[in-house]
Amino acid sequence: MDQNALSKEIADGLLKKKGFVLGKDLLSLASFVREKEGDGGLTLVKDELKIIGNAFDFDKVDPASKYSIGIIPIIILILKNQMNWEDIDISELGRSATKPSVAEDVFWIRHFTSLEKSFEKLPERWRESFDIGELEKVSFNRGLKQAIVRIKNFDLHPIICRYLEGFIMGAFGRGANDGNVLIKEKKCFYKGEGYDEFVLDW
Repeated sequence: MDQNALSKEIADGLLKKKGFVLGKDLLSLASFVREKEGDGGLTLVKDELKIIGNAFDFDKVDPASKYSIGIIPIIILILKNQMNWEDIDISELGRSATKPSVAEDVFWIRHFTSLEKSFEKLPERWRESFDIGELEKVSFNRGLKQAIVRIKNFDLHPIICRYLEGFIMGAFGRGANDGNVLIKEKKCFYKGEGYDEFVLDW
């Protein structure tokens, strides 16, 4: 079966998965889709959600409220299937979820301006958005300019790996002056590895 297929049955299964995501990240997602595809892109997502019996109104999302984490892969699958989004687009979508507000940006610049400090804050940033899974700091090598992180106990859908790449890169890269951070998935939970492991280079 095509792992990118989406049906009402698949969507219902995703919405039954354990875990929640904060509304603020869904609003960031909607904002990115609108910026990239225009209002028509977001309307398409809404219409497709209705077709599979999962109407979702972005206009009523409360930034501080929790929503089923399954809505994220559902929306990504719609974008991939209906708008031909590539892996890079999905990664950028994940990165958009870490975009700070003006107040957060000022605080971050004042207190966390190095990659090492942003690396230390990654688990906390994870918990700001997700209430399942653990982000584990494996290593930070200043000399090699490389860091490794793992995501454990986060069983959702294979499509989410690209989103996580962007999320981690965005949260980590906030400590870089030039934003020159690359990320690559070395191990994948959905390929039987037991967890996802990502290597960051700068």
